[in-house]
Amino acid sequence: MINGISDEKILFTVLEAYGQNIEKQLPTETDNDYASPEEKLALLLELLPKITKKAYLLNTIGISLFQMNRLSEAIVYMKQAVSIDPHITQYKCNLGLFYYRMGDIEKAIKSISDVDILWLKGTSPMQELYDLYDAQEAFHEEVLKILLDEDPESVYVLNNLASFYSETEKYRDAIDCYKRILELNPENFSSLTNIALLSMQLGDKSRARLYFLKALKLDSSNYLILRILVRMYLVDEDYQRALTILDQSLVHYPDEPDVLLDLAYVTANLNQDDKATDFLQKCLNIAPEYFLRIDRESIFHPLLKNLDVKS
Repeated sequence: MINGISDEKILFTVLEAYGQNIEKQLPTETDNDYASPEEKLALLLELLPKITKKAYLLNTIGISLFQMNRLSEAIVYMKQAVSIDPHITQYKCNLGLFYYRMGDIEKAIKSISDVDILWLKGTSPMQELYDLYDAQEAFHEEVLKILLDEDPESVYVLNNLASFYSETEKYRDAIDCYKRILELNPENFSSLTNIALLSMQLGDKSRARLYFLKALKLDSSNYLILRILVRMYLVDEDYQRALTILDQSLVHYPDEPDVLLDLAYVTANLNQDDKATDFLQKCLNIAPEYFLRIDRESIFHPLLKNLDVKS
């Protein structure tokens, strides 16, 4: 008896729905970005002897063979996956499904004898999903490292590995990958900005500023970087450095109200009231609705009497 299942008809109905979900993963003839099923299978088989954590790859090969209707071969690979990682529920479900489609009902039932009905319905407990995700992540990381060993100077692989580490919150490993890209190409803009952003995630503001500034040398008008640097300097109350970045921003974005408002704030804090008033007036001329924001800053209150505020 399956956990939560007392009627074999229900079991077979759920298995059939589970199989249809797998079949939906098949690429259509118009999906030109996908390799053919045969090409995909050949690549997976080529990887098999190189991978140490084989269960996820065996599962993927089994699914590929299933999608090609090569059920006997699919069962061989899926049995190996279950043997290596018997605690991962999806592998057992896949094996049960393959036996079921082969017409071997007894083995199908045996394969999923300890599977909860919730998994087959797609509402499994989160821990079982985490087990699968962990296996998937380990597989992806190992494949990328194999590819990198084969071509240590592949920016494409390094970028993919860095993205993988970022998505799995291994920020220091991601930074190391981006640094390797910079060794190959010191002017790789995306690597500079990614190191800066990841450094912010790690709370390393000094390194973040350093790499944002390096990126800004390559793209002096990058609005996002200009704004981030201004925010960072304002948080530190480093008004002189903030002013340097804002002057650069003004060259590229002379009619941007946020730039003008920040210039007013910085110059007011540097006791340059005439300049601050001038920037506030320009800001209001472009965006009168910014008056509410101006009024919220106490440092601007002595300057309000000098402003021509449009009603």
